[in-house]
Amino acid sequence: MSFPKAVSQEAMNAYNKAKKQIEAAVVERAMKDKKDIVQHGDKAEDILRSGISFTSEIMASAMTVGEPGLLKDQIEWSKSRLVHDGVDQEQIKKRFQYFIQEIERQLPQDYSTQIVPFFDWMIRNYSKV
Repeated sequence: MSFPKAVSQEAMNAYNKAKKQIEAAVVERAMKDKKDIVQHGDKAEDILRSGISFTSEIMASAMTVGEPGLLKDQIEWSKSRLVHDGVDQEQIKKRFQYFIQEIERQLPQDYSTQIVPFFDWMIRNYSKV
């Protein structure tokens, strides 16, 4: 799968406007998956919120420029760092899937069809980087 082209300014505006609601929904869904958050203990929601927010910002940057380098670096970082927090690759891919579902639910199709390919790229390439 080739890297998606940068999204339109209108799609970025829509994503940025809905970003906090998308992030909150992703965190809420992740919190329901107790086996995926048990390692975080009482701080699970705060840790998830911080990680999801960071991910959302990185994705927004990549969508703006349409270049894979930033996301490749993010994959390498997460593979080396998140394993120490007890987060495995399947959990990360699942959370990207949550992003996709929320983007498709919360944004008009004209915008989601531009944005979702970036999250698909992350899922498909996570094991390859």
